[in-house]
This record gives sequence, C-alpha cells and structure tokens, in this order.
Amino acid sequence: PVEELAVSTQSTGTQLTTGGGISLSLVSGGGSALVPSAPLNVRATTTSTVFLEWEPVTTATSYTIHRSTTSGGPYSVVGTSTRNNYTDSSVPNNVLNYYVVTASSSTGTSALSPQIEAIPVQQVVPARPSVSASAGLENGNTPFAPLGQAFISWPAVSNAQSYIVEKSTDGQKWSNLVNFGGTAYYDAGLNPGGKFYYRVTAKNNVGSSSTVVSVDVPSTSIPGNPTRLTVVVSNGNAFLQWVQPLWSYPELGELFGVERATSSSGPWTLIESLSTNNFLDGEIGNEKYCYRVWALNGKGGRSSNPTNTVCV
Repeated sequence: PVEELAVSTQSTGTQLTTGGGISLSLVSGGGSALVPSAPLNVRATTTSTVFLEWEPVTTATSYTIHRSTTSGGPYSVVGTSTRNNYTDSSVPNNVLNYYVVTASSSTGTSALSPQIEAIPVQQVVPARPSVSASAGLENGNTPFAPLGQAFISWPAVSNAQSYIVEKSTDGQKWSNLVNFGGTAYYDAGLNPGGKFYYRVTAKNNVGSSSTVVSVDVPSTSIPGNPTRLTVVVSNGNAFLQWVQPLWSYPELGELFGVERATSSSGPWTLIESLSTNNFLDGEIGNEKYCYRVWALNGKGGRSSNPTNTVCV
C-alpha cells in the first residue's frame, strides 16, 4: 500500500492538485482527510480478455478502470471494482489497448496510475492431436514399449494448454490415466495379447478436441527389422553383413536368421541362425544365390520384415 498525504485547512469545498499529480481535498473546521494515491504496479494477464491487478491503496473504497487505443489517452471508463483487480471482457481482440486505474474514496479520486498496455488474443479450440501408439517391441519403434506396455505419443498441438490421456478396453468406457502438459505416455501392466484403446484430448480454456487410437499388445516380443544387407563374394565365399535393430531382451534368445534361395522370389531356406550381424557362407563356388536376413527370438517372435534381398 502507498502512504497517503493528510492536509488540514480552514477552507471548504476545495480540491487541489499539485504539480506531481497528487490530489488534495480541503475540508472545513480544521479537519483532516486522506485522498487515495494513484494505484501502483498495475499489471495485465491476457487471453481473450484482459485481467488487471494492482497494489491495493489503503484508503480507497473503489477503483475505476480506464482504457484507450491511444497511448496517453484520452481514456474511456470501462468499469469499476471494489477490489484491486478487474477483468475487461468487452475489449476487442488483437488490438493494442492502454490502461490506467484511479483509486477513489469519500474524500476524492487519485491521479492516474502509470499506464500499461495489453493485447488480448482470441483463443480457439485446439485441433485434434495426431496420436501414434505402439505396444510390445512392435517393429522396433524407438523409443520402444517393452512387453506389457504401450507407448502413446503426439506432436504438440497449437493453443493446447494441457492433455488428458484415457484408456479403455472396449472404446466406450474410459478411465483417466493422466492430465499433464507432456506429449508422450507409457502405460504399463497390459495383458499380452490384449487390445486397448487410448483417447488423447488437447484442451484449453475455450474447449477440447480428442483422438482415439487402439493398440494390440503382442503376446511375445517382436524384434525390430534388420536393414541394409550387403554381400561380398571372394574366392568362392559370400560374406554377409547387415545393420541390426535395437535388441531389448537378450534373455529371449534374440537371433538373426539367414535365408538363401536361387531366385529373389524364393523358395527360401534357412541356412543359419546366429547372434552376430554378419555371416560367412563358405564355398559357394560358382553358384548364384540370393540372401535375406530376419530377426528372430526364442519366444516365437519374428521381425515384421526381412532385410533387403541381395543376389550374387
């Protein structure tokens, strides 16, 4: 609160304003009166409205809020308040406005507060989030979801203030998982082989929009796809090398299966299973072969796709 100035006088019905903009009320009979000082530290928070607040003035019984689209005025009164805050809901959006506040009591009205500016912006309902979901080690997604978990993610949505993630087993009855500002969520404890639905809602003060996705939880870990197979033939030997996916459960006995055929259309024969990302097929002589590699594991899982096929 700001200290007030007391003035005593024998005059009646007179109000003075000093060069510093301080208002003085003069009362009869040698009395003393406190005139409110101008509110200080006026500040604004904008959405589609302008919320104003300021430091309270001790002797003030009310405040008057003034607005202008021109810096320095002239100002128009937009409202009054008995508290040290006010919400201007009549302000046009996307227009620069200038505000000042005065404090009043039975003894008079203060000078204008320091001017502040504010631009309210019309909020819109967030767009539906673009949600992706994966479960198990499906297709080697990174980051991946281990067995019994689902990974749900989406890009940030413009105008969204927060997101709600919900889960359902039938797409009808929903249970809330989280309400937060993030853009990714892991859901654990899922039954292998089950199907689950997830609803992600982007929301703000104006409204909300939702997207529903479903995931099938694998009953076994599905390895990611090996890629970029190369084959070099030298002295009747074929040396194969490829890029391995990200293993997650070595205890599942994750391996690579090397297949060979005499034609790129098959039929294919599994000739080797191994844990390294290279293989030497010895003494192929002058035979022409085609090769491809799968990722396998001991729980019956196989990568969704093999490597590229290479014929030599």
